[in-house]
This record gives sequence, structure tokens and C-alpha cells, in this order.
Amino acid sequence: MATKTTIGWEEFLASGSEGQRWEWIDGEITHMTPANFQHEIVLGRLMAYLADYCRSHPDWIWVPSNAVFTMSSGNWRSPDVSMFKKGRLANGAIPETRP
Repeated sequence: MATKTTIGWEEFLASGSEGQRWEWIDGEITHMTPANFQHEIVLGRLMAYLADYCRSHPDWIWVPSNAVFTMSSGNWRSPDVSMFKKGRLANGAIPETRP
């Protein structure tokens, strides 16, 4: 059984460089290959579908990439797109961001 270690956010960010993609999975930093053109076309279609779905199902919300989630396992994920029930957010509302 592997021993899980914890790293801080700054150490996680320092483990990669500009243009790279990486996630924290089961105690290890995992680097991923960059997305290609076909991937981006499929992602665009998926986002359009999720936007339509969420418009007709207001209890659901979708967000594009660049949002980091901490899973119940402790893994950090930054998927291309995520969809979840608004009730999973604090007070069921999208948090405000201020500069």
C-alpha cells in the first residue's frame, strides 16, 4: 500500500511549467500531454451541449477548464469541463470573484 504525501499549492504549481498540464493523483504529480486540435473541436461541442442542457435544467451548472477541484480522495483535478448540481456550491450560489 502506497503512502500518500501532501504537498502545498505553491509546490504543486512549481512542479510544471507554462504550457504544461498536470494534476495531483493518488499522491503523485501526473503530467499530461497537451491537447490537440481535434480535442479542442470536441471540447467546443461538449461545452455547447452542456450550456444548452444547463439552460433547461437550472439546478445544474457547468464550468470550463482552469477550475481546480479537490476530490473526496484528496486528488486535485482540473478537467476540461465540469458539470455539477448548484447545490454542491456553498449556499447553492456561484461565488463572486473580486479583483
